[in-house]
Amino acid sequence: MPTDTRTTNQNYPKPYPSNLLAEDVLRLRDALDDIDTDMAARPTNATVQGLVDSAVNALISGAPTALDTLNELSAALGDDAAFSTTVTAALGARLQLAGGTMTGDLTLANDPTSALHAATKQFVEAQAAASAGASIGLAIALG
Repeated sequence: MPTDTRTTNQNYPKPYPSNLLAEDVLRLRDALDDIDTDMAARPTNATVQGLVDSAVNALISGAPTALDTLNELSAALGDDAAFSTTVTAALGARLQLAGGTMTGDLTLANDPTSALHAATKQFVEAQAAASAGASIGLAIALG
């Protein structure tokens, strides 16, 4: 009696090795029917495309209009392929809150308008000179 062999993955019937033509034709017909049924159950290209479109739309649904494409996101990041490295390096170069040494020129306001503004050396000297002149003038007037 012939051995019933079947395919590994889909369990389709294989022809008998004994080459009994009529039985092989029936088994091949059954196998083709099984393949046809399997193929009909698979998603179509349109179905797959719909699933992909839904997934992409869900991904970007919360993005503002100006940032809803990869090109717009890339432009917003300066088209920098190494953006995270660039930002990390820039943050590392900042003066730490705990202190540090600043190098290079620092531009300060010529006329600070707030107690929290830094003043230039020239501004402080001018204020001191004006204050000293006012003190001398006051001393002469009182004298």
